[in-house]
Amino acid sequence: MDYAEFAARYKAGTVLLGVDRSRIRKAVGSPVYDHLFEDSEYPRLLNRLSTIFSVLIIPALLGAVLTPFLIAWWAFLPFAALALVFGQMSYRYQREAVRELALVNPMAYKFLLLEGIIVVD
Repeated sequence: MDYAEFAARYKAGTVLLGVDRSRIRKAVGSPVYDHLFEDSEYPRLLNRLSTIFSVLIIPALLGAVLTPFLIAWWAFLPFAALALVFGQMSYRYQREAVRELALVNPMAYKFLLLEGIIVVD
């Protein structure tokens, strides 16, 4: 399916667009993947939000490791929950960034489709 047909059918609601979680993890950080986000503002913003949540996982994990020794044994629970929430939010924003990028950039759509990052059904 070419880009014009995909965009028209996606906006009409007849095509579903999915993101493969394991493949997106392999592609994030590659120069080609990062270059695709330079042209469009909104997907780049979503990609940055994903990065922020990824960075916030580190202090949450450190808090989960250190608080049982400093406060009480059960004090790690809120920090562990925060780490899980930050991980989910990071993936959520990354997924939305890939979807928006596939809709606004034909070259990105083709790259993401060939790499198996997006699945069009």
